[in-house]
Amino acid sequence: MKILLVGYFYPFVGGAPSRNKDLLQALVKKGVNVSVLSPKTSSTWKAKWAELFDGIYILRFLAFSVRRIPFFGGIFTIISAFFNCLLICFLRGPDVIVLSLPAGEPPLGAFFASRLLKKPVIFDVQDEWEDFRIRGGSKFVRLWYILMKKIYDAIYNRAIFCTAVTPAIVGHLKTRGVKRVYLLPIGLSISFFKPVDKVKSRVALSLDPASFIVIYAGIFQGYYRIDVVIKAFHRLVVEKNIKDLKLLIVGWGRQMPIYRKMVKKLSLSDNVFFAGLKSRDDVANFLACSDVGVIPYDSNPLWLYPLPTKFSEYCASGLAIIASTHQKSVLAEHITRWKLGLVVEPLKVEEMSNAIEYLYQHREETKQMGVNARQLASIRFDIEKVASRFLKLLSRHL
Repeated sequence: MKILLVGYFYPFVGGAPSRNKDLLQALVKKGVNVSVLSPKTSSTWKAKWAELFDGIYILRFLAFSVRRIPFFGGIFTIISAFFNCLLICFLRGPDVIVLSLPAGEPPLGAFFASRLLKKPVIFDVQDEWEDFRIRGGSKFVRLWYILMKKIYDAIYNRAIFCTAVTPAIVGHLKTRGVKRVYLLPIGLSISFFKPVDKVKSRVALSLDPASFIVIYAGIFQGYYRIDVVIKAFHRLVVEKNIKDLKLLIVGWGRQMPIYRKMVKKLSLSDNVFFAGLKSRDDVANFLACSDVGVIPYDSNPLWLYPLPTKFSEYCASGLAIIASTHQKSVLAEHITRWKLGLVVEPLKVEEMSNAIEYLYQHREETKQMGVNARQLASIRFDIEKVASRFLKLLSRHL
């Protein structure tokens, strides 16, 4: 079996690239011949145009952001993906092409190439990417993604089947008329992300073994309100004098200078640490040494449906979880049903502060939440099980 995946594959920070990498590596271990066609943009410019990565052949092509260059950027990326998909199909001869969403432009170009080559395709939908851009972009960006949504509504059923990462997204696609759509959860290696001895791991990372550590790990997108968590720490550390409480921020983004200034202004330099952009090995180590993982969504109703990759990473690492999200969201439902942590209203500093303080004061309950999280990861997010399910779906439809 030869598979070509079209979608983001580098850097491995953020949901889509990390999930793609874990799934493809699991497929390689199962004897599948895997290739990747991935866009190369300003944020991934240091990546090689072509390389072999852990048995995965990668070809990258020039792409532009629609947000930076409305319409032209999207059209150029679609055309670029089209011709490069023809090239990699000629070189690698895949039996099936997996089109990973988001973003929508590279898979659309590859879809047109697949029609020309008469190759079967699968759409793998990781979030409601069109609606996110329609709600949050400029006028031209919104118009572009309204058009993209109409195009995808017309082509989803041209695939042999579609997959989605949560039941809610499966249901959403069905309401759009998609007939063959299956659940394929976010998977990761539970032998890579796992609980370890916290004292030893903290000593190795030069962290205080006695501290209670809350972690945020991921990209600094605007919809993750890390500023709310920092302000909550100010209430706890400065106003309530809880000095052994630490916040570890692992990741990167344009808001980094803003958060650093905020930490300094609020006198939190001894309690909030910025690790910066790290390898996945380092991220796994930082998660393993922490007590609580935080997912600080804003109030956008789009967050009713997704499960972010960091959720599965927190679970596999055995962390209790605090999420600011809508009470009826898929994320809140998982946390509540499995007793993984606490759910607070988005953008509420006091609620975030109270949740952190509760877990700080109830250590045994916090540990049990982490045990529950690890159990959930073993049942739902084990990449070996996810990859096996994907191959069964393929064998059923090819």
